[in-house]
Amino acid sequence: MRRNMILICLCLLLIAPLSRLAAAAPPLGHMDPVAENEHLVLYMDPETTAIAVYSKASRDVWYSNPPDWETKETTARGAAKEQLGSQVILTYDRSDRRNREINNYSASITEGLFEIIPIENGVRIEYSLGRAWSDDDYLPLMIEKERFEELILNQVPTREARDFAQRYNLVYLREWNGGARAEVRGMDMNRLLGEYEFVVVDDRSERWEEQLADLRAQLAEASSDERADLESQISRVEGQLNNHRGQILRDMLDMIAANVSAVENVMGLTLDHLRQLVDTPTYVLGRVPVFARATLIEAIKEHTNYRPEDANEDRVANNLDPIQRNIETFFVPIEYTLDGADLVVRVHVDEVVYPLDVVDNQGKSHTYPLHTITVLPYFGAAYKDAQGYIFMPDGSGALVHFDTPKYTLSYLSHPVYGNDLTADSSDQLLIYPEQTYLPVYGIKVGKSAFLAIIEDGEALARLNVAKAGFVNSYHFVHPRFNVMPSTSLSLGPIGEVRAYQKRIYQGDIKLRFRFLHGSEADYVGMAKAYKQYLTDKHGLRRIDPNEDLPFFLSIVGNIVRDEPVIGVPREVVRSLTSFGQTAEIVEQLLAGNVNNIKLRYGGWLKGGPEHIFPTKIQFEKSVGGEEGFRKLQQFLEERGIEFYPQVGFQIVYQDSLLDSFRARRDAAKFFDNRPKHLRVYDLAFGLGGDADPYILSPAALEKVVSSFMASAAEYGISKIALDDLGKYVNSSFESKPEQVIDRQQGAAFAKAELARLKEGGFGLLADGGNAFVLPYVDGVVNIPTGSSNHEILDETVPFYQLVLQGCVDYASEPLNLTADYRRELLQTIVFGGGLHFQWAYENTELISNTHYNRWYAVRFQDWLERAVRDYTLANEVAQHVRGASITNHVKIGDNWYLTVYDNGCSISVNYDTYTLVLHSLTGPPVFYQF
Repeated sequence: MRRNMILICLCLLLIAPLSRLAAAAPPLGHMDPVAENEHLVLYMDPETTAIAVYSKASRDVWYSNPPDWETKETTARGAAKEQLGSQVILTYDRSDRRNREINNYSASITEGLFEIIPIENGVRIEYSLGRAWSDDDYLPLMIEKERFEELILNQVPTREARDFAQRYNLVYLREWNGGARAEVRGMDMNRLLGEYEFVVVDDRSERWEEQLADLRAQLAEASSDERADLESQISRVEGQLNNHRGQILRDMLDMIAANVSAVENVMGLTLDHLRQLVDTPTYVLGRVPVFARATLIEAIKEHTNYRPEDANEDRVANNLDPIQRNIETFFVPIEYTLDGADLVVRVHVDEVVYPLDVVDNQGKSHTYPLHTITVLPYFGAAYKDAQGYIFMPDGSGALVHFDTPKYTLSYLSHPVYGNDLTADSSDQLLIYPEQTYLPVYGIKVGKSAFLAIIEDGEALARLNVAKAGFVNSYHFVHPRFNVMPSTSLSLGPIGEVRAYQKRIYQGDIKLRFRFLHGSEADYVGMAKAYKQYLTDKHGLRRIDPNEDLPFFLSIVGNIVRDEPVIGVPREVVRSLTSFGQTAEIVEQLLAGNVNNIKLRYGGWLKGGPEHIFPTKIQFEKSVGGEEGFRKLQQFLEERGIEFYPQVGFQIVYQDSLLDSFRARRDAAKFFDNRPKHLRVYDLAFGLGGDADPYILSPAALEKVVSSFMASAAEYGISKIALDDLGKYVNSSFESKPEQVIDRQQGAAFAKAELARLKEGGFGLLADGGNAFVLPYVDGVVNIPTGSSNHEILDETVPFYQLVLQGCVDYASEPLNLTADYRRELLQTIVFGGGLHFQWAYENTELISNTHYNRWYAVRFQDWLERAVRDYTLANEVAQHVRGASITNHVKIGDNWYLTVYDNGCSISVNYDTYTLVLHSLTGPPVFYQF
């Protein structure tokens, strides 16, 4: 009761400053406005802590939890149903290696274990999940008389004091005079009481003792004829008294035996268990019905300061086992603030508390590692009969439509930025979904939608999506953050042990919700919102509309093959395209009027594609060495062609005694503290490679990049193509907590090096393109054009392309390596991407029977004429839309789409007939057949 009053008062204090502003805010059920600005009103239910956001422009309302979920939910039951009322879900591991789950609705809200605190532009709610003490722990079982009266009886109202007096028995032991005393059937009373007798202090006992005193006085003066009758009366009263005492003693002994672990039952009790009662009146709890216990507990909690810690003190004083505090308790704060037209949600993970080295009553230490935190699992969740879809950034983007039936897998979980290579085991590498490059997700319901952007903690996140009927009656998507990764380590024949990251993530989890309505409430509007977010935050600029379409040319310089050398198999670097031959290819492209070439050359460093540790540049002789490199540099510079030599920083393919790489120092560590290898997995035979490369620790990136930059300056290298820095984000699971690099820190290390490269004057071309690389690069290649095609995904959409289009030059995978060349070409043209080809000059037959089989069609002579022709057409179309932004992308038939640009142009494409129609402002529609 007192707790509820505090909450109500707190909420009134929170709401009071908003009373003038809130006058314009519409009523929202049991919710009260707690923050407001010109765009939004933030509401909160003070009883459930559910929040809602009201958009003043659209009048849309978005809820953190489905309204009326208690009555509308028909699929889930019990704990699964109660999750719908939660704002935070935690998973943690116990010592029994069983993964447990706890949510703030069941473990905090229903128990009243939360506090609401006003903050600027919003509200902070602090949840204590799990009660440290049960209600019964507040009730003393045995307590010394003066202490009971001082701490409890004198504090509670008179009515409750009478209840306590009725439910507790005042008892003690006093010296026994050898007469009759209380007996307990089956007990050795001499062993139990010794030279003492058990005394009960109550009205009944007092009356019997007065009667005995009177009868004994009469007996002393009685005649011989009267003595027999008096002795009979004395015996009867003594029997009544001792029966009464015996019953209370038996109840007390039962209670003591149940609370002393050292004895099996009451027969194991001795005087040592009762000696504290000698001449010490003590209140002992009697047999109390459940409803009466609840009344006593409520009185203690509401009217006194007596707490379980005090009850523990009294238990110890009376030789009872102390109460075991519940150590499975957690503390999680969550903050909601309004920032312009956005809702920002933040969890300070460094304030989160979980059971860490908690000592129990037996002196044993316990740690229950907190594994994951799910934030707002049901924000915007749509009921099963709703119309709309969920947007997932799977590959280029994918939609999960509400109205399409799913009969098997209606759930999907994808890691943001792909897998952590340091944490992954070989079996995980068998799964090849498209990577999730962008930390966003969204839901469209009717004419309303939102886009959620994970601003902090995104590298720890997995996006989980489910259709109604799989978990509950709602369609939902949410991020789950792996704040303490773990794995199973084999102990050989004796089994395995669970190993954890040595500390929890210590940064923030931060989500930004942007709300859309009407024509903007779809995945195109979400893409525009995210593009605007990136522009505002990172200053992305529009591409020069007068610039020709980029032609990304990736050159395969060489490969590594196993060949016999003097009869012994050895790895040999074989050239496919020398520096001089690369110049020939470029000459032929220029002769075909292919402009704006961006040349990406792989294999220029010693060692070829799996090159040396790049702290000091050494040129690969098989393709022309330093002299050939400098000639190609000059050739390209004279013709204004951007040259991006490829380099990988995060995968160490070669480790020699003469380089600066030391595995124990520089490699990322696995959970067993051993340097982590990248598993090169053979899908045909299910075996790892013989010499798997190392994964570089993020902490070593600065040293490697700094050394490379200094060495590159000696050769006039001012642009590089990043093989892995834009694609992989890794951890290092060091043995010392202070040395651990969690995955979010790994992303921060990568961003720092990207920034330093850019500030150092380097132009950067990324491969893959995780979101954090976009502010630092000139372009991105190999971005996905499809999704993972998981059964739950209904439609692939060009979300990634819509975000980059008009701001960042990009290209998908090489057109000559795609399964459907014409379809990929059309998508490239429509979404403003550059053409991308990967070529080699000669010896392409050497690729067969190697792990470079993916380069099966790279012979440039087979593709040159087609590439020149298609570039000419694509560039012609691009002159109308290059630099413009896409405002709409509409499906107008099967495999038939219309794309609209903000400069008034539009393009319709039929992917069945491979036709394109350009509608411009300067002339009639133009038809293209590919």
